[in-house]
Amino acid sequence: MSKKIEKISNYKNYDEWVADVLCQEKNGVDEYIKVAFDEYAKDEDEKALLITLRQAAQANIGFKNLAKKTGLSRENLYRALSPNGNPRFHTVSLILGALGYELKLQNQYGYRTVHSAA
Repeated sequence: MSKKIEKISNYKNYDEWVADVLCQEKNGVDEYIKVAFDEYAKDEDEKALLITLRQAAQANIGFKNLAKKTGLSRENLYRALSPNGNPRFHTVSLILGALGYELKLQNQYGYRTVHSAA
């Protein structure tokens, strides 16, 4: 049973509230990230995806531990995951890896294209 969710006004900011809510649910962070990538596949809203990754990182391991695991400074991580961030693919891959995720390629049409040598 999860604890009662506090009012947003009891937190310093919205991100802190989201992190607390995510921590209360068993698979909260997993579902949050999955939905964010599903939504990104539809609308390509990079800002929303970066905000979600920031909130998930804060809820999952915190930025101090994220910095240790990625080898990047907290300042660089905050900048990369800000709404105006423009992280390199490698940076996003490091962040996802530190959070226990990996990127996988999936064919959107449900079949593989195989090219044979002529």
